[in-house]
This record gives sequence, C-alpha cells and structure tokens, in this order.
Amino acid sequence: MAYPQTSFVHTQLLPGSLIKNRRDAAASNTLVYQLNVLKQTGRYDAFKLQWHPSYGDAPDVWPVPNHLFWDSDVAKWLEGACYFLAQEKNSDIEAAVDELVSMIASAQQDDGYLNIHYSVVEPKKRFTNLRDMHELYNAGHLIEAALAHNDLYRNRKLLDPILAYVDLLYKTFGPDASQKHGYPGHPEIELALLRLYDRTKSEKHLALAKYFILERGNPEGVDGQNYFDAEAKARGDDPNRRPQYYPTRDCLWYYQAHQPLTEQKTVEGHAVRAMYLLTAAADLVRLDSDEDLEELGHAVDRLWQNMVREKMYVTGGIGAIKQWEGFGLPYFLPQSTDEGGCYSETCASIGVMMLAERRLRTLLKGHWADIMELCLYNVILGAMSSDGTKFTYHNQLASSDGQDLCTREQWFKCACCPPNVLRLLAQIGGYIWTFQQDDKRNAAQINVHLFINSSLDFHVGQTPVKLQQETNWPWEGEVKFTLETSLKDVIVRLRIPGWAKTWKISPPLDEAQLEDGYLSLQSEWLALHPTFTILIPLEAHLISPHPFTNQDTCTVARGPIIYCCEDADNPWVQDHFKSVQLDPECEIEETRKFDSHSGDHYIGLSAFAGAAFMDSENVSASPSTPTKTVTSITRAGQVVRRLNRFASALSNYRTTLSHGGQFIFLIHDLWGADGSQNSTAPYPGDNGNWAFWDQYLNQLISDMKANGMTTSLIIDIWNEPDLSIFWNRSQTQYLQMWGRTYYKFRLPARHLQVEAESNRSAFGTGVLLSGPASANEPLLSSSWFQNWASYVAQNGSVPDQISNIEQYAWHMEGGGGDLLSAYGGLVATQKKYGLPSKPVNINEYATFPEQVPAGSAWWISQLERINAHGLRGNWLSGYQLHDFLASLLYKPNPSSPTATGYYPNGDYQVYKYYAQSMTGHRVGTLPSGDLKLDSYATVGDKVRILVGARITSGTWNLQVNGLTSVGLPSSGTLNIDTYAFRAGSNVHNTEVDAPTFLNTVGHSYSGGSVTFPIYQTDTTTAYTFEFNVG
Repeated sequence: MAYPQTSFVHTQLLPGSLIKNRRDAAASNTLVYQLNVLKQTGRYDAFKLQWHPSYGDAPDVWPVPNHLFWDSDVAKWLEGACYFLAQEKNSDIEAAVDELVSMIASAQQDDGYLNIHYSVVEPKKRFTNLRDMHELYNAGHLIEAALAHNDLYRNRKLLDPILAYVDLLYKTFGPDASQKHGYPGHPEIELALLRLYDRTKSEKHLALAKYFILERGNPEGVDGQNYFDAEAKARGDDPNRRPQYYPTRDCLWYYQAHQPLTEQKTVEGHAVRAMYLLTAAADLVRLDSDEDLEELGHAVDRLWQNMVREKMYVTGGIGAIKQWEGFGLPYFLPQSTDEGGCYSETCASIGVMMLAERRLRTLLKGHWADIMELCLYNVILGAMSSDGTKFTYHNQLASSDGQDLCTREQWFKCACCPPNVLRLLAQIGGYIWTFQQDDKRNAAQINVHLFINSSLDFHVGQTPVKLQQETNWPWEGEVKFTLETSLKDVIVRLRIPGWAKTWKISPPLDEAQLEDGYLSLQSEWLALHPTFTILIPLEAHLISPHPFTNQDTCTVARGPIIYCCEDADNPWVQDHFKSVQLDPECEIEETRKFDSHSGDHYIGLSAFAGAAFMDSENVSASPSTPTKTVTSITRAGQVVRRLNRFASALSNYRTTLSHGGQFIFLIHDLWGADGSQNSTAPYPGDNGNWAFWDQYLNQLISDMKANGMTTSLIIDIWNEPDLSIFWNRSQTQYLQMWGRTYYKFRLPARHLQVEAESNRSAFGTGVLLSGPASANEPLLSSSWFQNWASYVAQNGSVPDQISNIEQYAWHMEGGGGDLLSAYGGLVATQKKYGLPSKPVNINEYATFPEQVPAGSAWWISQLERINAHGLRGNWLSGYQLHDFLASLLYKPNPSSPTATGYYPNGDYQVYKYYAQSMTGHRVGTLPSGDLKLDSYATVGDKVRILVGARITSGTWNLQVNGLTSVGLPSSGTLNIDTYAFRAGSNVHNTEVDAPTFLNTVGHSYSGGSVTFPIYQTDTTTAYTFEFNVG
C-alpha cells in the first residue's frame, strides 16, 4: 500500500479525537455543502460543455480566467467523495458521483482530450499556454479522481476516459522532434501520473511523469531557450505586459522553471507548485531505480531543508508573499499581510504534508513526520470551520485590517483549498502510519507517524494484523498501543517528536534507542508486551523564529499545537497585539476547556502576569530616535520579566497559608536565577552595579506588602549559591549581595546610604530570613561555608537577628552524609565565629531514589534527632512540580495537568502515619552503627517506632530500652505488631491506601529492654512497630 489514498481504508478513526471530529464534520457536512456550491456556481454542470455566463467575465488575476480551475474543483470533490464513500455510505453523494462521472465521460473529445475551457471557450488553443492555463494541472486531478473512483467501484467508467486522455498527452509531450517539449506551469499531473503508473504498471505513464519533472527548467528546451519563453513568443505575448503575479518581467522562478530541479539551491516561487513538484520528484526517486535520479533525491532534500530552515513559519505555513502566493527572501517571514507578507496558503501546507509523506516512504526520519504533524494541526485543521462549511485560503499569524481580514469564507472564485481540505481529511488515516507486508517471510513492519485515536488492520498472507492506539493526543501525551496478531515477525517503529524533551515507554525497553527519531520495537519484545504505552510529556513553552527573520516575537506551543491569542478573548487589546509584550519567563497555566459549538475538549493556556503594553507612544522617530530611548523600553521589559513570577508565587503562598503552612519564598527565582538562565544572564552587582538589584528588591517589598505577604513567610535569599548553575559569579560578589539584601529587608537605613527612610526594617517577625541554603553541608572543612559564616558574623547579617525563631538552612541531596555530623559542623562553626544558635531548616532533602517509604522513614528520624525543619526535595519538572506533592501523589493521566483522580503512594502513607499516628512525646533514638538504618519513636496511647533504611537492604537488631518507664514490667513477653509501608511495583506511581499489617510477635525480654531483628529484604519498604503501654 504505497499511497495514503489507498492505504487509508485499513485505518478506522476511533471516537474522541480532534481529527475524528473534523473528519466526521467533513463527511456529514462538508461533502453536501461543497456539492451544493458546485451546483450553485455552475461547476457541477460544466462538463455538459454548455456556455456559462461567467466564462465571459474579465479575469480577477490576469491572464487566468476565473473559471479555469472548475475541472479540478469538481475532480477534487469527486476524489474526496469516493474516499468517504469507501467508509461511510451516502446515497445522495453516490448519485452525484455517478452523474458527474457520466458528464465527465461525455465531455471527452474524439481524440481523448478533456478540458472544459478549451472545449467551450477557446477550442482552438489547447496546449498553447501550458505556463498559465492549468490544462495539465486539471488533468492531474482528473487522474486522481479516476483512481479513487476505480478503487471504490472496481469499474472503469471514469478510469478508461482518463486513460484515453493520458494516451493523448503521452503522444503530445516528450523529447521527440514531433512532440511538444513542454511541462505544466502548475505541477500536479506528475504526481498523479506516478500514482497511475503504480496502478497500471504502464511504462508510458512513468515516462511521461519523468519527462515533465526532468525537462522542467531546461534552458535550451526549444530553440535554445526555456519552453515557457518560446511558448510565449509563439503566442505573440506582449513582452511589456506581465501576469499580475509577476513582480518583474522574467519570472520563471515562479514556476520553479528557472533551472532544472537538480540545480536549484533554494526553494522559490509559488508555494503550492513547489510542493506538488517536489512531491512528484520524491515519488519518482522512490519508484524508479535509475541511478541518474540520485541527484534528484538530493535536490528534494536540499530544497526541503532550505524551506524549513529559512522560509517556513512556526505553524508549518509556507509562502510569505501574497502577490505570487509563494516564497520570499531567506528569513523573510512577516506575521501578517499588513507587515508585507504571511500568505501561508492552505493548499501549500497540504502540499508539505504530501511531500513529507512521500519522503517518509524512502527515508524514515522523524523530522519529516514532525513537520507533517505541525502542518496538519496548525494550518490545515484551522483552515476549515468546525462545522465544515467555511474555509480559509491564506492563514496569517497576526490579524490585518482592510482587505486581508482573518476570516473563513463560504467559498472562493479560485476554490482550490476547500475541496483539497476535504480530500485530505477523507484519506487522513493513510498518513497516520505506513506498513509493509512480506508474504514470503511472513513478516510485517508498521511505522507510526501520527498519534491519533485509531486502529490499523491488514493481512500478511492469511494472517490478520491489528495495531490500535488509544490516546487523547494532542491534549494528552499518553498513547496506549495494542498489537493483535499471531504473526511472529512484526516490527513497530514509533516516532518520538523532535520537540519532546523526554519520553517513556512502559513496560520498559532495555537499551531503548532512537534512530532518526523513531523507536524500534522488535518482534521478540512485542511478543512479550503486545500492549504497551508511550508517554511524551506535553508542556507549554515558548518558541521563536530564527533571529534573522527580525521578528521579535514569541509563540506559545504545547506538543504539536501552536496556540493563537485572539482579540475576542483579550478585549483589553486594541491593536491586534502589536504593542503587547509577552515575558519569556511568564508562568503559563493550563485549563481543560470545552467548546460547546464544536464539541471539542481541549487544553486552554493563559499567560499569568506575563503580558504588558510596550510604551511605544513615548517613542517618536522622525525618522530616528536616540538609542537610549529604545533601550529604556527594553530595560523596563527586563524588570517586568524578573517580577512577573510574583503573581504565581503569591497564589502558592495563599494556598500554603490556607492549609496552615509556612511558605519559603525563593526570591532569586523571580530574578531569573532558577538554573535555566543562560551564560549571559545578569547577576546582582555585576561590574559593581547594584541599581537593578536594588530596584528589584524595592518593587518586591512593595508588592509583598501590598498583597499581605507579611506572615508565615520565610525568605530564602539565594538558592544553592555554592553551585555555579545558580550563582555563576565570585563568592565575594555573593556575600556583598547577601549583606545588601539582608539590610534591605531588615536593618535601619544607616547600613545602606542609598536607603530611604520609608524602607527601614521592611518586615517584622512574621517574615524570616534563612540561609545560606547551600547545596553542601556546614562543615569546618567547607571553605565556602566558613567564608559565609565569617562574613555574616562581621557584617551583622546573621539569619535572623531580630527574631527568636530563625533558621540556618542548607540542603542534603547529595546521597551521602548524615544530619548529626552536619549539625555538629554547624555548632562548631557557630562557636568559631561567635554566631548565635538558631533552629535548622533542611529545606531540600533526599535524593529521588531515597524518596521511597524506607528512605523517608530514615530522613524523618534524622530530622527529628536534631529537631530540624525539613522540606522534601522535589525532583519533578514542568507543571509536575506543582502537581504531585513532591512525588507523594499520582493520578491515572499524569501527562495532563488538569486531570484529577489523585491517589497516594506508599511514601505518602509514611508521612501520614508520622503526622497523624505518632502522637504523644518523642523519645531518644540512635541510628545503626553503619548509619544505614534509623528510627523515630513516640510514646502516646502506644509506643510506635518507625524504622527505615537508606536505600539498602540487610539485617539489623533493634534494641528498645526503658520499658518500665511506660508502665511495663521489667521482664516478660512483649507482643509487638508489625506493619509494612510498601512502595508497590512502580514505586512512586503505585496506589497504596494504607500500611500492611504483617503480624503480631511475642518477644521475651528482661531488664526493661527488648531486642528484635529487622529484616530489610528490599530497598523501599519501611516498617513500624507498635506495642501497648502499661
């Protein structure tokens, strides 16, 4: 099955996807709607070869008559109708198909010629203007319609007349002296002829297609000149009058005819023509093993790369220039026609999909499929209304007033796009995947290009093969596959999009590797795992065009979807967003939405506190303005970028307070030092300049006060400043920043001469300062920590001098060390520099592997021993940072930020037990001698001992002393209940509702002390031991 036009019948779209909804709309509404338009405009009856009043109209675009495409309008509708009828019966549509086929056959001339215009309007001028008059273009679409009709009905009512027409064309065009050495001005027949050759295996069909492709651009085609020039002279064209789509007199590049295709270095001219030509060239290389065609394949790839790198919009749209509906200069990609461009014709992106699909048959590279998907979702689907009755011709990225409004129309005089969308949606199943059958080897290969809720069915010999994918793509990134077959040799290759930062397959695939963007699943693995899931996280992010475009824009993308910000949703914008600035560091919120008009469920995005107006009214250029005026706008924008995360922090602060918690405010994140900053990012005090940092702090203090962020708040001045990823400057500069910031928040103005009287002692005891929040422990051997301690002792910026409730902070995420030793280092440092004793906050602790029940119990024991606060490290990323309670919760649809149904894991149950069950008073415990096992114990209504190992297994003895102090006799038998906190098979992702009761064991004891063994047989399970008090 070499073409989507034939392979689509093996695919069934399943309910629930965006693609299915649009295809259903096309099947139920668009088919009938377009049929009625064909009838109302005269197109339907045009093959009766009667005069129509419109034939006398002056051309809207000289020299092309308005009705010239009527053949192809009918043919494309007819083709699409046959595709739909192959899967959904419709008697009214079938009747129209039958009637059209009869009318087309009746319109054929005795010699096989078949064209409306040259049969009715200019019958003596056939083949005199291949350049402009679309005879061969129309013929190509008639060929494709005939193939679709033959597939559906298995008769030759349309195919035979078309074959007769092709015979005439084969006799007319070619290299012989008696033939015309021409080729179509608008390519399309080439790709149709190759499809026809695939059906008939007739060498003359291949030869004619090959001739049209390779002869194109021959500078000496006729009498030492290009065919189109010779043809124009033969017609007697006025050389001073040029078509409206010509910017200059000589525009052979408009037709991709300025050079042979193999010599062209850049993609030029009319965008649709270029795509149809390259699609045919790609298919010719696939079908013909002629070694001379190798350069043609290189040309296709070269021009493709030139297009996607220099002449394609972020949506997949191509063709910046309205006048010739095509490509402009390299990187010339204006956003709208009132900026000088952005035509982006619908048919052009359909052509990109066609070319990508053709090339994927020869070269299985994910990049082709990535672009194919980009075009599908961001140009083509938007080119038709959700009810299938309105269409776009061009697809701007920004609104234009005047004649180029961004609207969908009911129809067009040049109506190439509406039926093109129709036929593409009809055959879309053929783009989802390709498959190869090898009956001799009894083997099959399936290449999955698009993730769409669908099933594929085919046979290898007599053996059925079915692959089904279940997904809510493109809104959710989880795709479940089920392979059903008794075939032993099946290979499945899955595309992993180039934009995907991470992906995961389940069950795990050992040594999984991508080859050109595809993940290969071999038959041995599939035999064991016929059902598997691929998870590709979909996260909103900002992208931008190449800097050479001079488009200072950013675009919001999520997965394959490019989002559109519309006037209707933002009434505060009055100029189509021309003066709106979007902060690249804005927080983007995702919301699950439902469109009652279309019936679509989708993910909506909102930029939170990230948009602002550019103060362009205060800039006047006559024609220039001082550079500092422009840069002041940029600098103001930089300040906005550093502050725009405040609203998100405020929201999280309020949520924390509503649950009775304390909020740690990482103010360096708002500045932009979150670990993702680039090497040129500014730091406070660069080159001795503290102005921007002081401005930032002043604004921050003002915003905090204005929004009531003055209680239950801890300010972490700078995160992990001992790591270059967060502080890429000297420690001296950091210490200056620390002291300056401390005094900004705390002490009177005399400490900073620049301080205003109103900023003295910005906050009271409700806001605490903590630090240094270093990645490393406060040991005497740490020169970094010793430098910090010495500085704050001399500078008077100890955290926090005005309060009795303050915290020294550092992190314990290195996988080694223990808190008692680290705390000992802090105490020794305090003595060394005369620093006061303050509480401790380990505000990031535990590596990700340690975040299992056993590890969490170990860390709880450590924190309790030194009476420290602790904040569990969060190793997730993107929206999941705010979604899974630092890996204590999970949900059925983890890739969806708006999905619900959260459930706890085993780790969660450890913390729940610690918080709710371990009441009463704490008693002293000690870790094992090797520090690998630790315990925390309380005495209340019972004695409860929580025990955990630090990601290790082994056997230890637990000794409990002082039993008489809880009312038990000094000797006897002690019944101890044992519970296990298990992690489950997927550790962080397995639902665990409660600890598991294991047993009750009676232990003999004496001297008020009992000893019993701890058998740690895995690295994840924690245990708790309970017994009654006397």
